[in-house]
Amino acid sequence: MKMTGRSDPLGGGPRFHRLRTAAVAAGALLLSALAIGAQETVAPFCYTAMTHDVRVVVDVSAARHRSGEKFIPLMVYVGCWGSKALHLNQRSFALEGPDGAVSPLATREQIQDKKLYGYFRVADDYAFLWNNRDRGPVRMAFNGLGYMTGTCFYPNVGGVPYLLRDEVDLIPYSYTRVLLYFANPLGKADGVYLLSYRDPRTGIEVRVPFRIRWD
Repeated sequence: MKMTGRSDPLGGGPRFHRLRTAAVAAGALLLSALAIGAQETVAPFCYTAMTHDVRVVVDVSAARHRSGEKFIPLMVYVGCWGSKALHLNQRSFALEGPDGAVSPLATREQIQDKKLYGYFRVADDYAFLWNNRDRGPVRMAFNGLGYMTGTCFYPNVGGVPYLLRDEVDLIPYSYTRVLLYFANPLGKADGVYLLSYRDPRTGIEVRVPFRIRWD
């Protein structure tokens, strides 16, 4: 007697294969969506996302320059077109790796430790970013907003920004930039990273998927 797929869906009949094919297609669609979400959308090595009136841009060029060291440097821009001020501090940011593990920002003590990273590397990161950034496209991403200087979580011993300013109120219709560091336990991992910014006062959260094409 010939079995049909309907009588035994776990036995490999037509219905089972249709379900499996649909599941595979759904998984592929999800991976495709992640890949699309991690496309550079502002400038080379720059990724962006926007929630409500808040835009975040992540520049990964310094991470490529460091190429899999103990910490990942990211230059992050935050701007708001809304009428309410945003707040930025070290607890506002987190990074999810390709393995799904979430890391908070590295402490200044960790980054200052010469055995782990050291402030001379930080100075080199600032110099690399200033010398290689593409100002025009990033500025256009925040068209209509004024730039607010001074945001600094890790001071630059080689120049500006040299003053710590890690509790920041970003006034309406403005944007700022800040260099961030996250632990890098995965080395030169492939896959999608996810940078999140959350305003502690309004609860608005922006999540930016990106990839790092390591040097």
